[in-house]
Amino acid sequence: MLGHRISTFLNFLSSHDGIGVGGARGILTEVEMDRMAERVERSGGAVSHKDNGDGTQSVYELNINFLDALEDPANPDADEAFVARRFLTSQAIMLALRGVPAIYIHSLLGSRGWSEGVEQIGMPRAINREKISRATLETEMGDQGSLRSHVFRGYHDLLSRRNSHPAFSPEADQHVIPSNEPVFALLRVATGSGGFVLCLHNVSATACAVRLELTDLPLRETIDLTDLIGGERFILEGGTLSQRIEPYQTLWLTEGNK
Repeated sequence: MLGHRISTFLNFLSSHDGIGVGGARGILTEVEMDRMAERVERSGGAVSHKDNGDGTQSVYELNINFLDALEDPANPDADEAFVARRFLTSQAIMLALRGVPAIYIHSLLGSRGWSEGVEQIGMPRAINREKISRATLETEMGDQGSLRSHVFRGYHDLLSRRNSHPAFSPEADQHVIPSNEPVFALLRVATGSGGFVLCLHNVSATACAVRLELTDLPLRETIDLTDLIGGERFILEGGTLSQRIEPYQTLWLTEGNK
């Protein structure tokens, strides 16, 4: 007898090849794609193109470490904790979306681009394929102020929080919530009476005050909420959530005191 089967998404942001951009085509314009490619090149990466068969080319793949791809050219000297927080916000979105997350090892370990490897091997994809010794990893992870340590500890915490709530199951419903602020918001609702998680991610370097009208979603109008990540308490009142969200902050809000 066949068991229960689930068809779902496999969500990932980067791999040993680079960052594929096919999924963004039709969402971003070609001009926006080109701007993204130019920014990647300014950050030390390379761009692979595909031949369109009519004499033109379009962006196919970004050959850059994902953490480096998020670098802000206007603030290249940001401290390690801030760089890690910005990166982890991107990863939190992937973890919150419906589906099964696939995490590339260099993302988990907080690696930067391996430009020396590109020169040695002569292949742009080598930038994200560095082989790191165990001794190097242990030394850098042991330094609580290092980028690797910030990223790994933050990633580990996100995964632990995600695993603690049934609303992150591949079977759980998903509702993307419109917001005019630089906040990506979605609601995950577990099957049965397993509860929900309201996921808010500020993707900007500035704090913002967000106001979300949630009366059309399957929630009671007044609920006490707790952030799974930081443990802070919030309130959804009259179907509206008004909240200040710090730069690159992630809030995963669930009912009650979790």
